[in-house]
Amino acid sequence: MYSLSLELANLHGLTRTSKKQIDYIRQIVEKFAGLKETDGYSPTLWISPSDIIDLIEWRGVEVFGYERKWSELAYEEAIGLAQFALSKNSTAPVDVMCEELRLKRRHESTLAQFNEWIDKLHRREELSI
Repeated sequence: MYSLSLELANLHGLTRTSKKQIDYIRQIVEKFAGLKETDGYSPTLWISPSDIIDLIEWRGVEVFGYERKWSELAYEEAIGLAQFALSKNSTAPVDVMCEELRLKRRHESTLAQFNEWIDKLHRREELSI
């Protein structure tokens, strides 16, 4: 929701948004859009409730015409990145993730987040068996 609010603010020449504006946009959007919340992550916004899915296949870092930061990924696409990385190299998926995201520095907190995505993917797969 924050990203959408900030994008709308930028379109109007503003460089930031407020909690009040975010809440207002949420009230408008949740009447018709799909909104999926995952603990610890920003909500993912879908065109409609029927469009909500649990995993977005990895689309690449420049899918929207600009290079995205890893922290901008929707939770569902982060899980898709983990799936992609495991399929490319099951023994070093975090290395694949770092390469895909073009990371020059590998901070411990970033690596921990990537490992968490891999763990969540594994837990998802275990539950579906």
